[in-house]
Amino acid sequence: MEIHVGGRCNCVACSPCGRYIAGGAGKDIVIIDASSGEILRRLRSHSKDVRCITFFPGCTKIVSGSDDGKVIVWEWESLESPAHVREGHSDWVRGVAVSRDGQRIYSGSEDGSLRIWNVVSGVQVAELAQNIGVKSVAVCGQTGRIALGLRGGKRRINARNYVGLRILNSSANEVQFENIEERGFSVCHVSFCLNGLYLAMRSSRCSAQLWNARACERMGKPLKMNSSDCDRCGIQSRWKASGGEFVWLGSIVGCCVWGVYWGLAKNAWVG
Repeated sequence: MEIHVGGRCNCVACSPCGRYIAGGAGKDIVIIDASSGEILRRLRSHSKDVRCITFFPGCTKIVSGSDDGKVIVWEWESLESPAHVREGHSDWVRGVAVSRDGQRIYSGSEDGSLRIWNVVSGVQVAELAQNIGVKSVAVCGQTGRIALGLRGGKRRINARNYVGLRILNSSANEVQFENIEERGFSVCHVSFCLNGLYLAMRSSRCSAQLWNARACERMGKPLKMNSSDCDRCGIQSRWKASGGEFVWLGSIVGCCVWGVYWGLAKNAWVG
């Protein structure tokens, strides 16, 4: 199925119920029926390109981030206008995530900060400096831990390497793990699977890597991706445990959809 959204699609997200897809089409957000591909709503409030979208648990709200530095919350029952607009970031917002209880929003920006917002009051709870641009944010639904994908080129570890992946505890006040990337490569997307056992990481080197989220260990070799535009396409990965034997990755790049299985027994990509 090919869906034309009327602008470049920079990001996509699937609703928890699986019935809807939200996509960033330039400055707009389009709500799509996942079965028919019909565009149901077009939301307009951002003044620049939308870079990240996620659904709240229970599909009660949507939150979006944009190059305009704003984080906007939309009530599912009244999508005509934003419920809340959060301002504070001084650069592009590249990642948004919601806490497992739906009470907090996490937003990561190229300004080098991770900000935490109270959903009810709209007040900023905390601003956590990462000293490097944040390109993606994910929250584990089981443990509450926070994964950040970081921009390459800063926070040097040695002459060649930089921090790419950072995992924080559920309170976001302690770094539990940092992964090192080669100079110049960014981690553009991070995503936990539904049961919290695995973490997906997409790099600007056109590869995807699966991690054991609890042990913080790589699982096998990276998977090379077809797209050379990993840094800008805004791939949304949905990781799902299937019978305890496989993990499935499905990604959307523009109008191209592809999927691949990771065999836990073989510890390798199996097609």
